[in-house]
Amino acid sequence: MPYAKRTINLTAKQREYLVDFISRGVRLEQTVKRARILLESDISGGRIPPKELAIAEMVSVSVPTVKRI
Repeated sequence: MPYAKRTINLTAKQREYLVDFISRGVRLEQTVKRARILLESDISGGRIPPKELAIAEMVSVSVPTVKRI
């Protein structure tokens, strides 16, 4: 599958917040998966994100879910 047309470019503060969000406290599984999708899709720092199918497999969601997020 090709890369999405929209890119996600998180700031360092946003990445830090999402990592902290995932690692602390009791959260709904759905919100944790959304945060993980955002982190995996991030292109900041010259990072090349995996394709949508790979992200979907890593996070255990469907490809349309990754595209929606």
